[in-house]
Amino acid sequence: MTDIFTPEYAAQYCGEVLRSSPQAQERLMAARVLGRYDFGGQIIHMALLEGLSDPVELVRVEVFRGLGRMRADREDLPVLAREIRNRLGLEQEGSAVWFAGIKALDKLSYY
Repeated sequence: MTDIFTPEYAAQYCGEVLRSSPQAQERLMAARVLGRYDFGGQIIHMALLEGLSDPVELVRVEVFRGLGRMRADREDLPVLAREIRNRLGLEQEGSAVWFAGIKALDKLSYY
């Protein structure tokens, strides 16, 4: 999982791991790989958003960190912000996941 992928291949491969892997460690690594892309646009964002519904908090934290690191196009910002806000409504206020989501939302506002 540490190979360098094109954004399309990373979104396809890592997105599939985020959606279907039974191993939390694999999903965490997939979220970290996707979160390293600061380009790739909507295809990477959509793959990362798959991880927001993960049952493991650490995976969701890593997804929020990745979304906060990435640069988003103006067209993608409303979609990303809406998805993050929707997920934040489901998180316990004050939890690590909640803080990671708030930070990602704050960073998105700079773009």
